[in-house]
Amino acid sequence: PSRPSLRLSSGRLKRALEHMGETAWPRGAYLKLLDLLGHPQAAKALRHAPVLEAEQVGALAALPSVLLDTGLGGLGLSLHQARLVGEVFAALQTRDGAETAAAVGRRWAKAATARDMLGLVEDDLMPELPPPALVGTARLRPLATREAVRDAGRRYRNCLRHQVKWAATGVSIFFEWMGQPRAIVEITRDKLFGWRLEQARLEDNASVPEPTRAAICAELRSMGVHVGRTEWEVMDAIENAAEPRFVLKPVEDQIASYFTA
Repeated sequence: PSRPSLRLSSGRLKRALEHMGETAWPRGAYLKLLDLLGHPQAAKALRHAPVLEAEQVGALAALPSVLLDTGLGGLGLSLHQARLVGEVFAALQTRDGAETAAAVGRRWAKAATARDMLGLVEDDLMPELPPPALVGTARLRPLATREAVRDAGRRYRNCLRHQVKWAATGVSIFFEWMGQPRAIVEITRDKLFGWRLEQARLEDNASVPEPTRAAICAELRSMGVHVGRTEWEVMDAIENAAEPRFVLKPVEDQIASYFTA
């Protein structure tokens, strides 16, 4: 926003000066403060601060005006957090268009805390998922969209929402096991075996019990998904196979590890 006149901002400026403490700021920080006092949402954030600091002013100034309009400045971002969010928002404007990015910014501003908001930023940075390479079955339903993965992460109370990047790049596909107990199943690309089982967990990342493990394995194999050693584990075994004390780990033990926390 353009700098307001001193006449228009004098009341706000007086209140701001009363909360600035005795340490002088750099000249540029005062100029930024004048700019922000002319912006209703930025001025509101400054008015509610118990103590005004130059870094807080710099953080608000680092946010694009579109984000200031949403009230996002009230979340108390640090200077570096604000710079990062501004860069991400500019990237989304380029990728998705100004209107879509503005809608995303309004969603960010509804977050309760800065940490929650940064989680939303992480989500929206990810592109939409490509169509699943495997269609799944009646008992293994693919999580085919970004929102479906997020929703499953909320329902299962795990870190699945942070794994969207692997699905977005086509490295992994996430499925929901529709039997009882329900579980999230991840399969991933393998250089040797193609699609293979990576892991499966219940709510709160709890281990999957038998006989559910066997049922999931059978369903995956019916889809052509490999359940067993990974390419890396095979190569590691080959490298050590010439050693006199070499013992090949039972494949059943390896499979069991995919289902246990």
